[in-house]
Amino acid sequence: MRMLVCDLDGTLLHRDRTFHQQDIRILKEIGCMGITRVIATGRSLHSLRNAIPNDFPVDHVVFSSGAGIMDWPGQQLVYQAGMALGRAKEIIKVLDQRRLNHMIHRRVPHNHWFWYSRFTNESSDFSHRLRRYRAFARVRPESPNRMGLGVSQFIVIVPPLKNYLNRLRCVLGSSCHIIRATSPLDNRSMWIELMPRGVSKAAGIEELCRRGKIPLEATVGLGNDYNDLDMLRTVGRAAVTVDAPEMIRREFPSVSPGKGGILRALLHDLNQSQER
Repeated sequence: MRMLVCDLDGTLLHRDRTFHQQDIRILKEIGCMGITRVIATGRSLHSLRNAIPNDFPVDHVVFSSGAGIMDWPGQQLVYQAGMALGRAKEIIKVLDQRRLNHMIHRRVPHNHWFWYSRFTNESSDFSHRLRRYRAFARVRPESPNRMGLGVSQFIVIVPPLKNYLNRLRCVLGSSCHIIRATSPLDNRSMWIELMPRGVSKAAGIEELCRRGKIPLEATVGLGNDYNDLDMLRTVGRAAVTVDAPEMIRREFPSVSPGKGGILRALLHDLNQSQER
């Protein structure tokens, strides 16, 4: 193993917003061994900084589902991706026609700011997210041309019904990368992230491997939700938490944290599999 990649919310970061001290210890230990430590998260950089301190023992963070990569110790942005305005207009047209509540995030590193359009008061956490980030939210202008600050991604927030996801994949699957995630706010609503083509957690990991000359087969990944799937399928070896959705647990081995933390359990299981 030359690189360890972990999802943040629900994987390393517990529901009560704390970390297991053994996980912190292991991150420090493997860093001393020269193993690259990476967090891959859907959080924006602004949200991420509210969750982990600047001295958190990781080397890189792939944030906003791959829209940006940060050298964490140096707090340097080393990669960012954006969506062409023409493509954003196409997506807006589709979402408006289907009257889907959505948020349009600005370019990295300011993508905690967003424009929004709300058509219905359906049973999702759209209003909850809007209240939480009201300081950074603006009603979407009538003309997309007024969004001259650039777009990084769209987030459609709907009840957890797969037909929403399937319909968008049929219409927009060739125009953007579509990622399903479970809301970290109510742990129920479905977030559908519409990213530029080629932008994902997996692509971020591939970029870091290229920069560090690390073969993908020497990477290990740990996740807990649908938005980790592309990353889990890209790394050399992968596992998921025991509370991951059943569909994901059928594809990847699961690990239980126990008293020693999730990372100790992961490394123990990896060592056992190698010995077989």
